[in-house]
Amino acid sequence: VKAKQFIDCSYEGDLMAKAGVSYFVGREGNEEQDETLNGVQMSFWHQFPDGVDPYLKEGDPNSGLCWGIQPNTLKERGSGDKLVQAYNFRLCLTDNKENQRPFEKPENYDPAKYELLARAIRKMDLHIDNYLLFNWGMMPDNKYDVNNRGPLSTDMIGMNYEYPDGDYTTRERIWQEHVDYTKGLLYFLTHDERVPSKLRDQVSRFGWAKDEFVDNDNFPTQLYVREARRLNGEYIMTQKNCQGEETVGDAIGMAAYGMDSHNCQRIVTNGMVKNEGDVQYHGFPPYPISYKSITPKREECTNLLVPVCISSTHIAFGSIRMEPVFMVLGQSAAVASALAIEDNTDVQTIDVTKLRKILKDNPYLDGSTPEILVDDSDIDKIERSGHWQKSFGAHYKNSFLKSANQNNNSSFTFIPVIKKAGTYEVFFYCTALPDQEMPEVMAFDITSKEGTKQAEISPRSHKGSWVSLGTYAFEKGNWTSSVKIDGSRSKGTLFADAIILVPKK
Repeated sequence: VKAKQFIDCSYEGDLMAKAGVSYFVGREGNEEQDETLNGVQMSFWHQFPDGVDPYLKEGDPNSGLCWGIQPNTLKERGSGDKLVQAYNFRLCLTDNKENQRPFEKPENYDPAKYELLARAIRKMDLHIDNYLLFNWGMMPDNKYDVNNRGPLSTDMIGMNYEYPDGDYTTRERIWQEHVDYTKGLLYFLTHDERVPSKLRDQVSRFGWAKDEFVDNDNFPTQLYVREARRLNGEYIMTQKNCQGEETVGDAIGMAAYGMDSHNCQRIVTNGMVKNEGDVQYHGFPPYPISYKSITPKREECTNLLVPVCISSTHIAFGSIRMEPVFMVLGQSAAVASALAIEDNTDVQTIDVTKLRKILKDNPYLDGSTPEILVDDSDIDKIERSGHWQKSFGAHYKNSFLKSANQNNNSSFTFIPVIKKAGTYEVFFYCTALPDQEMPEVMAFDITSKEGTKQAEISPRSHKGSWVSLGTYAFEKGNWTSSVKIDGSRSKGTLFADAIILVPKK
């Protein structure tokens, strides 16, 4: 295959490896990049309760280890290794009996793989949320997104070390092992007598959704490869970038998730079984990703960009590795590749300022007008009266403002900058506050080319979502248009988070 430019969008980084580009696999020691969350981390997340015996014959170390335990010793906290965080399958289950297929016994079912779970259950509360993570209410038609949860769940800890650099045969074997393990786990939870009937009954409410993955036995077609190879590029994203201690000037996208690593190994420590490697560090605002972090070192390759397996440490990748971020970086890489072709230059020497301007001014790459966002943190585009307090929680971006609206005299005004006159639909973000804090009515004044018009919404019906305030014609300019929350016509507490103006075609 010949081309002027290449983009490696694989989860494994196969193209960059074939191209001879240097890369990382595993966890760095904290000292390498002055981090604190990298390397070996023993936490209470997704952990076995104390006292679960690791041996085939309980109490007898000479009998050998139960299935799923690696014969590793616990190293010093923060020390590096080549271990890879666990993979799994994200499952789509349903409790709708009419669209449900029961969990069946796999051909090569081995109940010994779940012995440690049976032992852990004896020490844990018998509720399904302790064993399988259901994102309740997140999917339509009585379907549930199921991820890993608890001490022994859908993550197949320690069984993927050979996957990043594995050949097709090796990867196919590991993939099938994950399929068999996952199907066996659900059969175990619904049929094995070691599982108390209370828990068996809870899991038995669910089954495979018959109308999902119909070409693959109702089972997901994609293994969740959380992390494989990572580019060793012109710039390495680290924990300091995630936490805002270091900020890059060549940003081509934003990441907005906590530093999240799943467990890397299951070991024996202090005579009991424990999982090691899980990190859940959340609570910091979105941060920029460097163009140089998707760029190989200049001396290694000059016509390749890597927007998925980007140049980062293990723990920083735990934050970056979200699909929306990959989408943003993929588009940015495509534009950068086009610029390299147009300017007949290397990917390392393109005009990054020009790239950033294209991404900002022409995000859909079709010349259409971009959306206009104003957040509560955009202090040059807001005005307020009355008492407002900054809060953090279930918000858009990293904060929102809240007012008790005493005497109904509070107001908050978003002031968008209109770069191109036209018709826009205005949306207001309804922060997901507790019911007792949600106002009954919020009233708005929208000032546009048409004058000032009024709108009202019932926030309790739109928690955590965008709600339309109507469509209006806006003139080009600053301070000519506004969206004002009017406390005098509202009922209850007020909140101000964000608005977005979407151009109408």
